[in-house]
Amino acid sequence: MKTVIISLAIIMCCTCGAQKPAVNSDQGEPVIQTASGLVRGVKEGDVDIFRGIPYAAPPVG
Repeated sequence: MKTVIISLAIIMCCTCGAQKPAVNSDQGEPVIQTASGLVRGVKEGDVDIFRGIPYAAPPVG
C-alpha cells in the first residue's frame, strides 16, 4: 500500500507541471488550456491553484 501511495505521489508531481500557462490574464492569474477549454486559477505565492475541476462523473446508485 505504501508503494502505491508513493508511486501515485511521484506520478502526480511529474504530471502537475506538465501544463504550461497558455494565456496570462491581465491580473496575473494563471490560465491553462485543457481539452475542455481554458481554466482560470489563482496564484498564491509560487503555487498556481485550480479549484473546482471535476475529475470524474459522480457515483450513481
